[in-house]
Amino acid sequence: MNNVNNAMTVVASSSYQMTNNLKIGADIEYSKNPDFNNEVKGLVKLTYKFDTKLSGEGRTKSEK
Repeated sequence: MNNVNNAMTVVASSSYQMTNNLKIGADIEYSKNPDFNNEVKGLVKLTYKFDTKLSGEGRTKSEK
């Protein structure tokens, strides 16, 4: 199909931790396969870690 006999994919990704709770990252993927001659995909992601700890909750008297 499309004169392509083999499939190939190259993936690169990177991320940077901006703060303890915030990280940004990016992925890029290049592929060549029988369905597509050249295909490029990209993804940018932002991850935020919410602080779900409530002070004082789950402690016993000896831990206070």
